[in-house]
Amino acid sequence: MNPLRMPALRSRHRAPAIALSLALGLLSAAAPALAHGDAAAPALGVVNLNSSATRQVDNDLLTINLQARSQGVDARQVQDQLRSALDAALKTARPKAKAGELDVQSGGFSLSPRYSNQGVISGWQGQATLQISGTDQAGIARLAGEISTMTVAGVQQAVSRATRERLEAEVTTEALRRFQARARQVSKDMGYGGYEVRELNVSSAEGGERPPMAPMMMRAAAMEKSADVPVEMGRSDVSINVSGSVQMTR
Repeated sequence: MNPLRMPALRSRHRAPAIALSLALGLLSAAAPALAHGDAAAPALGVVNLNSSATRQVDNDLLTINLQARSQGVDARQVQDQLRSALDAALKTARPKAKAGELDVQSGGFSLSPRYSNQGVISGWQGQATLQISGTDQAGIARLAGEISTMTVAGVQQAVSRATRERLEAEVTTEALRRFQARARQVSKDMGYGGYEVRELNVSSAEGGERPPMAPMMMRAAAMEKSADVPVEMGRSDVSINVSGSVQMTR
């Protein structure tokens, strides 16, 4: 073997090992710096705030649910009685219907068996419902009293969609103004010159007390005399909540 070539051979074998050792050393030195850079720095001068505004409004949407019940030993007879009661109610209500003001809608119609203590079918019972709703409160109460084949099962009150949408626009503007005022005040109190909004959330909520419904006996008596169903409209709250975060600036 030629002795002059031996050092060159040794040099070629050592070069990759030296390069690999150098690369590992650089990675080891950089690892702490990379790990430190991945950690998110806490945001400075960021404040979470919330505000709200509420407007009270008279309920202008009335819903009265009417119901007919029947029971007997023959399913067909019970079903026919319910259908007759519902047909008579619709015959009275349909001519007075007016979209948005007085809407008439038939509800559920159900028939189910009754069982004896021995687990044998001893009869049948069922019910049919009719819903009258709208903004014509006086007309709805009057119509409910005129329907003699059904009794009042429930009364609900609410704010109509048109009224709610109009008020929500006004209340939203008020809630946003309060949010801005609070952001300015906090920035000033903390020694900052201003702020920038980072995140903003706007949500609505409905609340308010409903007046108690008239006792069932009172409603039944009113209907027997073909008088208006007694209804006292209450009020509801239209509320807007604003929450978010601001970045205070110098």
